[in-house]
Amino acid sequence: MSNVVKYTDEEGWDWAVAIPEGLDEDWYKTAPIVGPPDLSELGLDKKMLKAIQNGLMAYDIYDGQTIMGRRKQIRDLMQELGLPIEFERQITVIFTRTYFD
Repeated sequence: MSNVVKYTDEEGWDWAVAIPEGLDEDWYKTAPIVGPPDLSELGLDKKMLKAIQNGLMAYDIYDGQTIMGRRKQIRDLMQELGLPIEFERQITVIFTRTYFD
């Protein structure tokens, strides 16, 4: 059985990774990444992409299951970051295509 835990890499990006029970944080950097998916198609700079990804992780949104019913949190994040609300729809499409297609 695996647990999904938050891992922050050396560049400051937050990820959800799958860790088998009983392993400590030393294993996080080698664990399979569960999410969030690549958001580069949003066409934003690296700093903003990191802010979105880390913000999604702060809301525990990282895969198809965790995004379900979370539009308000994504909209709130877009507002916090000063981005148009339309990015919420694009992010939802990326998650849907990644996890459900």
